[in-house]
Amino acid sequence: MRVVHLSCGEFANESERSAFHAVDVALREVDGEGDVYVLTNLTHANPPRQADEIDLIVIGPAGAVVVEVKHWNFASLRRHPDADAAVALIIEQSRRLAER
Repeated sequence: MRVVHLSCGEFANESERSAFHAVDVALREVDGEGDVYVLTNLTHANPPRQADEIDLIVIGPAGAVVVEVKHWNFASLRRHPDADAAVALIIEQSRRLAER
């Protein structure tokens, strides 16, 4: 498949860059016709709160997938007792996006 990258902003960290690269490589290996569009770092208004940033949106013939990338590993989660709160925010953001 042909992959079209539409950058809507800079990668926040190496994890986002690495995630895009992995998706790009995997999609290019898929046999088939058509284009797949990968939007990265798309800002999404969320009044009255701060805007949400969507790390990756993959849109292709089979549908769309939203990917939230975290710069976490097991050691960092163990050091931060507020990891559960961060996960709750991700879930809340996902629900808001699903409602639109």
